[in-house]
Amino acid sequence: MSRYTLGVLVARQHGADPGGIVPARSRASGLVRPRDLRLLTSRADRELRTRARPIGELLVPAAPAAHSSST
Repeated sequence: MSRYTLGVLVARQHGADPGGIVPARSRASGLVRPRDLRLLTSRADRELRTRARPIGELLVPAAPAAHSSST
């Protein structure tokens, strides 16, 4: 999942407009960031005897709001 997608999902989860989140390349910002931000959870899974759920399962994209038309 990209940083952009994560930002959009978090914004929607909190009821914020994700329209202000602009996709961009890290290189263009001049910041030095790791490309791979995976969180390895195998140890936590073993210790807690459960499976850590991926963020994509927790922050589900909201369905578009239905617009009612009055005629």
